[in-house]
Amino acid sequence: MALAQPGSNAHLMAGKAEAERKRTALRVAIMEGRTPWTDYLRAAAQDPQLRNQSLVQIISCDPHIGYDKARTIVNDAFKTLYPHIRQTPKRITVGWVVSQWASGRRFEALLDAVHDTRKVAFHDGFPFTYGKAYN
Repeated sequence: MALAQPGSNAHLMAGKAEAERKRTALRVAIMEGRTPWTDYLRAAAQDPQLRNQSLVQIISCDPHIGYDKARTIVNDAFKTLYPHIRQTPKRITVGWVVSQWASGRRFEALLDAVHDTRKVAFHDGFPFTYGKAYN
C-alpha cells in the first residue's frame, strides 16, 4: 500500500509543497538576477501551478524594481486595459496576465507599463515647454 494515495490529503499536500518549491526557486533566481521576471510569466503560461502568485510580488523580486514601482506598473497596466474602472483590484495574479482569454493583451499592456516612453522628465518651464523624453 502506497503512503500517499491519489486524492488523499497527503497526496494533495505533496503537490502543494512541490508547487511552492517551484515558485520559490523561480523567485530566488529573479532576486539573484539570474533570470528576468518575465521568464516567470513565460513559465506560468505552461505550468498552472505558478499562476496563483501575486504579480506585484513577482515584479518586485527584480533587484532593480521595488515594491512601489511594481505596484505602479501593475496599476498602469490595469488602467490601460480598463480605463472605466476607477480602482485597481488589490491582488492581481500572474494567472490574470497569462490567461488565454486575454489573447496576450494583458501581457502587452504590462510590457507597455514597464517601458512607457511617454513619460517626460520634469524640467525648467514644465509643463509649458517640452523636455527630454526618457524611459
